[in-house]
Amino acid sequence: MKKVEGGEVAESLHVITVFESMPGRTAEALTLARQIGHRLSTSPGALQVQLLQGLHQPDHLEVISTWESADAYERAWQSPGLVAARREMEQLLASPIDDRLHHAMPESAAGRSGD
Repeated sequence: MKKVEGGEVAESLHVITVFESMPGRTAEALTLARQIGHRLSTSPGALQVQLLQGLHQPDHLEVISTWESADAYERAWQSPGLVAARREMEQLLASPIDDRLHHAMPESAAGRSGD
């Protein structure tokens, strides 16, 4: 969450995009995931983008991204370069791309237990 004009709090969007490459295609998928991560990181509204590779499952790749808003995230993925990269990535994967959208919990809720 971040403060906006007038003291209101705006929700940021946190996205985990999961790619699981087909056997023998991990190197290609990793190269393309790096390109996707770079394109996302230079998109308007992107606050942070990080690429992760599974320690014991190198064919499991994730792009973790934080966005100013859901609209910024949607606009980024609608850009021609990312549409093409996503389409290309789909050809290398063992399962469909999995986009997991989240919002941050308020600090007061994050510290509570027993719920």
